[in-house]
Amino acid sequence: RVLAALRGARVPIVFHNGLLDLLHLYDKFLGDLPRSFQELAQAWVANFPLLFDTRLLAQEGRYQVLKHAGGLSLEELHRHLMSLASGEP
Repeated sequence: RVLAALRGARVPIVFHNGLLDLLHLYDKFLGDLPRSFQELAQAWVANFPLLFDTRLLAQEGRYQVLKHAGGLSLEELHRHLMSLASGEP
């Protein structure tokens, strides 16, 4: 029922390094996994068009946007962003 509610609400799905979570959700609640990644991507987007992976976003923008050379765990990203907000080096 949760996935049906999310699908109906058309809200973004947000993961952090969540490919395995996405595969598990699909397999357990939507159907058998498609044979190719392209088929999986098309089927997932048909159900949930807004998908964000915060780890991928952090990885892509770590140097230019975040000015961050450290790790990409949620804990490390939070600590870094909090230090930016407080003006700490």
